[in-house]
Amino acid sequence: MVARTPLPPLKRIGLVLELLKDAPLPVEAIVLTPEEFQERRDLPFLQGVLREAKPLYERGKAPT
Repeated sequence: MVARTPLPPLKRIGLVLELLKDAPLPVEAIVLTPEEFQERRDLPFLQGVLREAKPLYERGKAPT
């Protein structure tokens, strides 16, 4: 997840996991600010995530 937030990384992840605690499938949360995402987007781990992950929600886009 990329979100503009003042929260430190562990609090961000905790908040997202709490919101998704009843999700029908296991969720592993990665929460980055837009700036952090830009700085780290070329890391191999994030490249794998970007290649294989499926968006659950994108602001401004209708669900399909």
